[in-house]
Amino acid sequence: MEGYIQAVPLAADACIICNEEGKLIGLPYNTRILNEIFVGNILFVGVAGEEFCSLTNEQISLIAERVLNREGNSMRIRVARKMYNPVVEAGQGAYYGNLVNPISESMGDTPYRIVFAINPLKSGEIDKVLVSEEDVDKIKQLREIAIYPNGNVITRKIGKNSTTPLVYYLTKEYARYIEHKNDNPLDFRRENIIFLRKETPREGVGNWDMRFGGATRTLISLCIRENPKQNWYELVKKVAEMKNCPMDEVNKKLKEFQKLGMLGYHNEKGVWEKWK
Repeated sequence: MEGYIQAVPLAADACIICNEEGKLIGLPYNTRILNEIFVGNILFVGVAGEEFCSLTNEQISLIAERVLNREGNSMRIRVARKMYNPVVEAGQGAYYGNLVNPISESMGDTPYRIVFAINPLKSGEIDKVLVSEEDVDKIKQLREIAIYPNGNVITRKIGKNSTTPLVYYLTKEYARYIEHKNDNPLDFRRENIIFLRKETPREGVGNWDMRFGGATRTLISLCIRENPKQNWYELVKKVAEMKNCPMDEVNKKLKEFQKLGMLGYHNEKGVWEKWK
């Protein structure tokens, strides 16, 4: 990186380094992060006192998920690929199509594969998500499989920002209605999934209480009140994580609440305010 540098804080222990005069000298647009436009090359680095240092795997994972995911999939994908490349170079897995995650060769008496994924619950280590051989073709159609900081395993499709829980993507059943036989939440092999109810609901049908005084409206209001300035995508994502539902379904239901005038929250004075 040439010229004078500028350090833009991301957190107490991380920052972005960029060219201080980049915009003045006409460097090409790079990306927008936290409402700040960056041009030219940028670096994500750790901060230790008054010195720069390397990022830990945990920091890389958090930046990729919480910062880059909000601002642009392309940069987040590039960061993830750099973390997965050693897995491929070691011959443990291979890339298929547009899927970011490496996949292992078939193994076991009942064939299954390992999908490698960054796990923020293990300080950003590369963990193993297990899927049955019969489901591998569906996995290869995805853009990414990711593990959230709350432990949920989600999928992203090519060309879409919305997410769907992996268990729902594979089984069309909600996570609250399944158990993992071996208590491994990353094992989605068919023989390891126990369905807790006999009939799986039709796709797109969840538990939505459409009354103003219902539990669903209360949950949505709490999500809005937490950050009234959030955008629509952020609200959909938050509600989807809370209800463990596909984002497409949540998006549709929130629009129904909006038409009924029920998207809002009670402020500190107890007055109802519609969310804009």
